[in-house]
Amino acid sequence: MIIRLQNTTKYRKLTLAIISLMVLIGLWNIAAFAETAPALALHEESIVIAKGKSQRIAVDFSGPQTKLKWESDDPEIAVVNAGNVTGKKNGTTLIRCVAVLEDGKELSADCEVTVYTPVQNMKITQGITIDIGQEIPAPEIEFFPADASYQSVVWTSENEAIATADESGKIKGISAGTCRVIATSTESLSGNSNAKTAVCKVTVDTPVSSITIEGQEQSVVKGKSLRLTATVLPENATKKTLTWESSDPDIASVANGNVSAKAAGSVVIRCSASNHTGETVVAEYPLAVLSPVTQIKSEYRDRIVITEGDSISLSVTVLPEDASNKNVSWESNSPETASVDDSGKLTANQAGDCIITAQSMDGSSKSAKISVLVEPRVPLVGSEFKRSGPFGTVSQISVRVNNITKTKTITSYSLGVKYTFHRREKWFQNLDSGYYIIAPGRSDILHVRFANFFHMTFGSNYRVYLRSVQYSDGTREDFQGEEAFLCSE
Repeated sequence: MIIRLQNTTKYRKLTLAIISLMVLIGLWNIAAFAETAPALALHEESIVIAKGKSQRIAVDFSGPQTKLKWESDDPEIAVVNAGNVTGKKNGTTLIRCVAVLEDGKELSADCEVTVYTPVQNMKITQGITIDIGQEIPAPEIEFFPADASYQSVVWTSENEAIATADESGKIKGISAGTCRVIATSTESLSGNSNAKTAVCKVTVDTPVSSITIEGQEQSVVKGKSLRLTATVLPENATKKTLTWESSDPDIASVANGNVSAKAAGSVVIRCSASNHTGETVVAEYPLAVLSPVTQIKSEYRDRIVITEGDSISLSVTVLPEDASNKNVSWESNSPETASVDDSGKLTANQAGDCIITAQSMDGSSKSAKISVLVEPRVPLVGSEFKRSGPFGTVSQISVRVNNITKTKTITSYSLGVKYTFHRREKWFQNLDSGYYIIAPGRSDILHVRFANFFHMTFGSNYRVYLRSVQYSDGTREDFQGEEAFLCSE
């Protein structure tokens, strides 16, 4: 039978496809029966080990039995023996496994090895004390050994109602009390089982917000003492230790609120308390140290003699010299005789005796008394007026003059006589007594003769006035007109 193939091109393509398929099937059969190729692989691509510790690296090798070689890129960091790796010092290196095949070819696989120094111990040397609201940096941690690889930590507070710790270790006081803040080495977070911690005891105090100083007086006498008390707020402040100081210990010193006054002057007593933040709360108490008056001395050994109508300024000496208040008040026990104003100006008002008192104004009750005698302005008083003359005329008058002073001796004086008759006036001036001494309290009779007396009759009126007076101390007093009336008939 003869088969005729039509469409030759179509069948040619089919034939080529069949042939290609048969070739592929043959190749697959050859590979299936061929020997498997050798392969080398390590179980870990990288490991982390502690210095001085060892770890075995597992290996997978497929192929004919052969010898495996191990080597380290940096034996100072890590060494390897039969796959057992030992850390030597901190660092990273490659550990390599090499398989040498029968035909001399080599297969290799690498493992990255990191060596670290583990934390053996860590501690915070001392606890901290802070105030409510205060923030402080993380406390210092000491690591053992000093070259430990993982020296970073995670901070936590066991009681965040008392104190908190953020990720940087900054601690903040929240309320009064005590709690623990713990630092945990990050070595445990790196996959290592070594988890070391350090504990910091945190005490949170209530800080002092204000101080008030109280005392009974704003002044104290030199040589005396004064007790001051301080009130601290809030009442539940933890640290109430107070420091007392004086702005000038030479004037007044202070210890625990007890002030000792040493010298006259002004000081400021301060009381302070320091908070953990470094802030100092201060209260001040101004204080005057007084030097009291111990004596007031009169400048006048004897009594003061002053003439009626005159004024003088009085003065006293106040002791000691450093007396704080040297002011004095002035007072007269007889102002109608002599008055004195606040400045010590004495005015003689009328003849007589009085006592002027200078009184201390610092409360020491010291005083000085000054005796004052006010002499009359007109030292003479006339009496026993008599007139005489022939035939109803007046040719002579006589007057007894009395020295009414207590201290002044009169050596001479002159009078004036005013004669009045039927509204006609005539003066007889400067009728001199001559040098007749009149001691205090004594008297003299002055006789006045008139040369032209025929017109002077008993019906006339006579008034006698003092014109001048000379004293034994050399002073002289003159009077005008009717200023110094002595007597009349």
